[in-house]
Amino acid sequence: MDFFQRDPDQVRADLRRVVGHDRMLGVRMHACLEYTEYSTDLDRTAEWITGAALEPVWEEAAALDTAVE
Repeated sequence: MDFFQRDPDQVRADLRRVVGHDRMLGVRMHACLEYTEYSTDLDRTAEWITGAALEPVWEEAAALDTAVE
């Protein structure tokens, strides 16, 4: 799923859809940085993971009591 969508309601809906299956326990982030279409300036600090852009993910994951790794 795209964790960095502009619409926070869509992020929440996508997370509910993904973890809504009986055997799905959570989701995994495979990237070590936020991707852009044509990235020329990569933020390798990983501070984006605590930034405001992912707040909908963390809030919905908490509400669903699901894991994000």
